Amino acid sequence: MIVSNISERFDRETAHLPMAFAEPHWYVAYTCANHEKRVTQQLLERSVEHFLPLHDSVRRWNDRRVQLQLPLFPGYVFVYMALRDRLKILQVPGVARLVGFRRPAVRAARS
Repeated sequence: MIVSNISERFDRETAHLPMAFAEPHWYVAYTCANHEKRVTQQLLERSVEHFLPLHDSVRRWNDRRVQLQLPLFPGYVFVYMALRDRLKILQVPGVARLVGFRRPAVRAARS
């Protein structure tokens, strides 16, 4: 009952949004430090398409060498979603925010 009420309310609230919000695109999620792999695991469990490019790195300590797979872009995970589903991504533990951009402020012309 509660779930259906929430989904009905969500449908009413998002009905006025432009169609661009319904089309899926690639976005970038900024994660907490060193949480990229945990975030991708959570996204996988929630059936959200994502991409985390990794590269191999060899780390040396006094007694051993370890080959690690590290994120190519530390702190970022690529997510394929519709913008209206951004709350689903922001609720993932370890996701700080979605990366965006602001339009440049319009400056008043000096006379």
